[in-house]
Amino acid sequence: MSVIVFIFAMRSGVQEFSLPALNEITPKNVKTIKQIYRLEKGIDIIDVLYSPDGQYLAVARKDNTLHLWSTQDNKLIYTFNIESNCMDCVTFSPDGRYIASVREDHHNDVIVWNLETGKPSWESGESNQIVEGNVTGLVFSSNGKYLAEAIGNSINIWQAGNNGFNLVREMEGFSAPVNDLAFSSDGERLLSICKKQAV
Repeated sequence: MSVIVFIFAMRSGVQEFSLPALNEITPKNVKTIKQIYRLEKGIDIIDVLYSPDGQYLAVARKDNTLHLWSTQDNKLIYTFNIESNCMDCVTFSPDGRYIASVREDHHNDVIVWNLETGKPSWESGESNQIVEGNVTGLVFSSNGKYLAEAIGNSINIWQAGNNGFNLVREMEGFSAPVNDLAFSSDGERLLSICKKQAV
């Protein structure tokens, strides 16, 4: 099964690419994409996203690795271990300094990496709050104040603090698992999507 990536070009409309045959996004990034093709060939891709400042391109792979590419010099910078069973669990902070995902083999443990050092700066598993279930969605608010995670039939809101993030709100009782999240542009509202299984 191939993964189809949709890249929305505001001037020319929507263009559709299949990752195994992907050879361009824009003239500026064509070298990066060719290198990604060589490195990622033969591995299923579950997610691709740019950092807000455009300096990084993240490629989440089905083999539990997250590759972080520089769009400035077209080089692979970091390889992180992630849990690839979560399709929407890679997100950049709005300032592009951090990237968050689910830690490999820990389906309910969110990990945030510092992109200046390449080292973890915070893990939800290290907090005193016990979170049950598997993470199915992850997103930073646009103001960087919050990190929201969909976990089973609930949503947890973590607030940025001096020592990582603190759990400040738990929203429970959704009728189906939450599998997608999006913050409003001011970071004050959170949209969630639940998908019920067909009967």
